[in-house]
Amino acid sequence: MNVLIDILLLIVEFFLFPFLEGFFLSGSADFVFVILIFIAIFVFFHFVFSLISDLFKWITKNIGLIIGICVGAFFVFHFLDYIFNKNKTHDPVLEQIVEITQSERLSNFCSNGNTDACVNLANMFENGIQVPQNNEEAIRLYQIACNNENTDACFHLGNMYENGIGVNEDIQQAVRFYQIACSDREINSCFRLGNMYRNGIGVDENEEEAFRLYQIACNNNEVPESCSHLGVMYENGISIHKDEEEAARLYRIACYGESTNGCFHLGVMYENGDGVDKNEEEAVRLYRIACEDEHASACFHLGWMYAQGDGVDKNEQEAARLYRIACDGQDVYACHRLGRMYANGDGVNENAQEAARLYRIACNNDYSRGCRRLDRICRSHSNFSECTDR
Repeated sequence: MNVLIDILLLIVEFFLFPFLEGFFLSGSADFVFVILIFIAIFVFFHFVFSLISDLFKWITKNIGLIIGICVGAFFVFHFLDYIFNKNKTHDPVLEQIVEITQSERLSNFCSNGNTDACVNLANMFENGIQVPQNNEEAIRLYQIACNNENTDACFHLGNMYENGIGVNEDIQQAVRFYQIACSDREINSCFRLGNMYRNGIGVDENEEEAFRLYQIACNNNEVPESCSHLGVMYENGISIHKDEEEAARLYRIACYGESTNGCFHLGVMYENGDGVDKNEEEAVRLYRIACEDEHASACFHLGWMYAQGDGVDKNEQEAARLYRIACDGQDVYACHRLGRMYANGDGVNENAQEAARLYRIACNNDYSRGCRRLDRICRSHSNFSECTDR
């Protein structure tokens, strides 16, 4: 190793000395200064190479110990990882103990008057989380919490009575629990109650009350769908003066809150230029957002834009694909339009029987144009099942 160091130092001297000689001859420094620089560089490199030599000797001498430590650490790490993961994720007995402990702890808190614990435990029973599903027990716990002024529990009770979950469907009871919860600003209850007043479900139809309740829910920014419903009322002048600009504003709030109805309605306004400047490209963007979330009417409108080439390059194949999605989602207008494409061979292979089937769907849903189109096909294809079973 010492021989190697001496060779390296000679190499350094070989390359460094001509540089120093030139530095000296140029008159930039005197001879003593050059000698001092040379000595300093020599001492530095000698120290570095000696350090490397000592390190190499230590590693060579203790190579067995180093390898042993690395191998031992590897096996210890994996052994501990196995033990902890085994106990944490693969021991069903331990998991059951943890689950039982959580449900029992909530039960104890609930028994001691903690209504939030009652609601959490009721949610577990309603959805079968860590305990066997038991809707009757969920209702009992929600009732305890609701009786103690927990509005979240009252909302859940209203939902269970409205949908007949664990109890016989009872719309009047649902209304009662929604009213209790909404009076204390449980926003989901206000929205549900607004729908009931708007449609006369369990209560007398009252659009003014529906408007008031939608407004409460929308202003709290917790139920974006309520803003969409409120927008519909402004757009059509229901219980309020007609205001398309306000409708567009509310639809935008709803859409930003991931309400597909809000995006769809705002798209219609951009397509037609109602309440906003007409912008077919923006309409296409909004329809696409809603369609990707399985909004059938949005898929139909997007298909129409592709069929006409409005706001997007005309593409009849894409239009047919979107009409198919919309028709499968029970949009009768899409079924009718797709039927026409099959009848004429636009964007799809011409197929009179498929056209008849689609017209029949539209006709069965009281869309008169579908009935008229079906009549025309049946005059020349009376053997189609869609024609013989009418």
